[in-house]
Amino acid sequence: MEFDSEEEAYDFYNAYGGRIGFSIQKEYGNKVNGRIISRALVCSKEGVKGTDKQDRRIFSVQAIDVELASDLRVLACNAYELMGRKSSGKESIGYLKVDLKNYLRTRRQKELLYGNAA
Repeated sequence: MEFDSEEEAYDFYNAYGGRIGFSIQKEYGNKVNGRIISRALVCSKEGVKGTDKQDRRIFSVQAIDVELASDLRVLACNAYELMGRKSSGKESIGYLKVDLKNYLRTRRQKELLYGNAA
């Protein structure tokens, strides 16, 4: 869904979660030119994002971009660079290059298990 502001989106999902029986929290946000263009809102039980770089992971929203780059045969190091530029810096991506490589390796392994090797 698209909203006019981040606060409007937060209020909408907070009200929805309240009706269903859970609360939400802000996760990561993608910025372009200092302006947030997308924000992940998650269940408050999701946990608090720590600063330990070893604990980072690729979220499903980010995985779409990673998989698209992989399908277009963009090398993982170039895909990581692209994601960094898209989100105004590698620091704001929320995962490391090794996380991206691990994600792609796991994806390929799952494809092999199901006989979808290309």
